[in-house]
Amino acid sequence: MDIRLMAFDLDGTLLGSDKHVPEKNRRALRKAAEKGIRLMLCSGRAFEVQLEYADEIGVDFLFSSANGARIDASRDGGILRETPLETETARQIFQMLRDRGMYFMAYTRGRSYMYNIDEQKRLKKHHHAPGRHVYSGREYEIVADPERIAAECWKSTYKFICFGEDYDPRFEEIRRDLARFDLSLSSSWRDNLEIMHPQADKGAAVRFAAEHLGVAPEQVMVFGDNSNDLPMFRYAGWPVAMGNGEKCALDLARIVAPDNDSGGVGAVIEKYVLGEE
Repeated sequence: MDIRLMAFDLDGTLLGSDKHVPEKNRRALRKAAEKGIRLMLCSGRAFEVQLEYADEIGVDFLFSSANGARIDASRDGGILRETPLETETARQIFQMLRDRGMYFMAYTRGRSYMYNIDEQKRLKKHHHAPGRHVYSGREYEIVADPERIAAECWKSTYKFICFGEDYDPRFEEIRRDLARFDLSLSSSWRDNLEIMHPQADKGAAVRFAAEHLGVAPEQVMVFGDNSNDLPMFRYAGWPVAMGNGEKCALDLARIVAPDNDSGGVGAVIEKYVLGEE
């Protein structure tokens, strides 16, 4: 199998449920990098946060962050591509989510905003800590001040992500409200809805990376578990769904890996890419 580029979702895929990378995955990724295969982290998380996982694995990656809205050449290689929402569109999205009483986060370069702490506490989810944080030597700010959020969060916004109950009916209402805009909508789990520029998704990010490297789609293997991974599944020649993945990912997969807690990513790489049994 001639694989030249591999891209990995993080939560539910490369990470175990303890939010660390299983040793089987770390070992396989290092071997793949030694063979000259380019590796890409492809997550809804911020670039700075992804650096900690890259350090845990011990190899340099391409980075697709905020669900494809930003692509970095490497840890220190600089931004290759950014696709923020149009400013006026982002402002209207902010107002709509605010008026609906949603708990949501907005991602921009080096910073994210978390709005409606009371709703976050009610949901008992995603306890992000406001303030300045350092991830692998890079500073990242999380803003919870409502006045700053209202003034800033819709400027050069990579994505909004709103949270609710699992399969929250409000998500469909929001989708209908957003239908008048040209947007990319997806979910990284059943309790959220992600809102991005129409040209920002994981498939567009992997396509950009492959073309940047001169790699054909059939030489690309991608790993994921949920609906926001489907665009890269449709692009890559070798889409791999985790055994713990949602049905939508399993249905599009060419290979089904063991679950994320079993080091399923590493198992597939060892068998199909490295030729180890």
